Amino acid sequence: MFSLLLMAALACAEPPKHLFIVHPPSLERAATQWSEHRSTQGWSVSRIPWSGGDAESLRRTLRERVLAARSPALSSPIPALDGAAVLLLGDVPAKAGTEGIPTFRFDQPDRRLQDRRDPTFASDGPYQDLDDDGLPDVMLGRVPVTGVDAAGALLEKIRAAESRTTPHWCVEVVGGEGRFGPYDALLEVLTSSLFLDAVPPEIPLRVSYAKATSPFCPPPSRLTDTVREQALSGAMLFNYIGHGHAEGLDRLHWRDRALRMLDNTALAPAPEADAGAAAAEAANAFDARPGGIALLVCCNTGWFDLADRECFAEALLRHRTGPIAVFAGSRPTHPYANAIVEREGVRRLLTDRPSTVGAWDLAVTRALASIERDSLDLLAAPIASQQKWPLSLRQMRRQHALLYNLLGDPTTLLHHPARSDDASIELLESGEIVGTIAGTNAGTNAGTNASIAEISIVEKRRPVRAGVEPAPPDAEDLDERARLTWPRANEWTLWRAEVPIVDGRFRVTLPRPLPPGAAHAIVRVEQPRAAPANADALANASAPANASAPANASSAAGATAPSRLVMLRSVDLAPLVRSGRDGQGL
Repeated sequence: MFSLLLMAALACAEPPKHLFIVHPPSLERAATQWSEHRSTQGWSVSRIPWSGGDAESLRRTLRERVLAARSPALSSPIPALDGAAVLLLGDVPAKAGTEGIPTFRFDQPDRRLQDRRDPTFASDGPYQDLDDDGLPDVMLGRVPVTGVDAAGALLEKIRAAESRTTPHWCVEVVGGEGRFGPYDALLEVLTSSLFLDAVPPEIPLRVSYAKATSPFCPPPSRLTDTVREQALSGAMLFNYIGHGHAEGLDRLHWRDRALRMLDNTALAPAPEADAGAAAAEAANAFDARPGGIALLVCCNTGWFDLADRECFAEALLRHRTGPIAVFAGSRPTHPYANAIVEREGVRRLLTDRPSTVGAWDLAVTRALASIERDSLDLLAAPIASQQKWPLSLRQMRRQHALLYNLLGDPTTLLHHPARSDDASIELLESGEIVGTIAGTNAGTNAGTNASIAEISIVEKRRPVRAGVEPAPPDAEDLDERARLTWPRANEWTLWRAEVPIVDGRFRVTLPRPLPPGAAHAIVRVEQPRAAPANADALANASAPANASAPANASSAAGATAPSRLVMLRSVDLAPLVRSGRDGQGL
């Protein structure tokens, strides 16, 4: 009877967290520092020094060590491994010699996906598959460093990101023009719909699209600066979709010119003469704090086995204000599989809310490697048949589960907007929103540490913005046009107001009629930690916000004092519109 109860308890309990750090002898001190940090977070850590062996030998060693660490009460070795993580702390032998940690190499049977310099591709993926079924079993990530100082700098960057009290809840999306041929229009609509639908309306979104005829095209003269700012903004997700190369992203093709978007050169530290300007830039970039995940849905940017230089994904990871983890392809990738990577990558992060980078990577990779037919197969199958793709759709998905690799520590903690069971909001038929939040401070007197609720009305996000006229393909004045259209295209907010929270409750009356195109009301509550809220700022709490303010701007309270986000939710306004109670009639 006791054994049955024990088995039941183990089945319900959260899997034990066990981190295995593979490292060369030269990085022993860095591995010790990493072990100490993760141990304080409840991880049981095992270190595996490695020198000179091949990838298959390391995989066998990992399998033995991981399975030996499992609970002896478990009858099957594999199903309970979600709590296991492997960190490859070290670069590949091509850069580090015998001090490197090997990777696997696979032949690329599709000639259209072969790089002219190398018909194979590199992958760390087999280290995740412990039972040879083609599906990943453990979390995995590589930190591609060759020295203790570089490893220590990245660990400090991760620590800073994990300790952030006011993360930047924003998604930065950058797109490159397809140029894949006759299916460009289909792929463009499909991809844009995937990320627009996958990003919840309460999460601020900023989009740049390097296509002259798009309303989301930034001014060409500021293209690199704009994309660099997005990549280093500290956002929870930086998402690039388009073409790429080993050392950077695609270019904007305009009037016989090819303007670069972002590459390793643009990410490099400023020259000594510009050190002061660089320091000022860093100080203003969200307090120079590192961001979340970079999802690079393109070719080659994750070519981590380059012998003589670092790839773009590595450059992003090592930048002190860049993302803390990068998911990228190590060689040319395919639009069909990329569409699945895009959908799963955004949805798994923003909807499933994984606790660690590795849990997110594991979910995305499992979705790619699944034997189940994907919903996108209905669109892809006729194209595959007509173009005679050499791989089946299932084979292509599984291949891309290997092509895409995670650079970063898989045990890195991820922050998500608060979801409190003690908070509730309700849309009334009268056109009012009422909310309750337990634990917020009551009153708005100058002596209290008060909270405010920011309510905004946003429109549905669409690839084509009403009222924003895109430029013709070869417009000479694209720079001037884009300075006006790009900010307007990214302004999703139609109305905004702030109201005080009194005794844990707030109420706001929405405007009547609702602004044309209104789709959701967003409720955001930040609670100041120390400094009192300015009572004068709340005097006109019900006044509409300035429509020209950025949609992802912080609230007044968040800008004036350290604060804690206690609510971020959306309310669907469709019931008001359907009932005619929005003031516009049916």
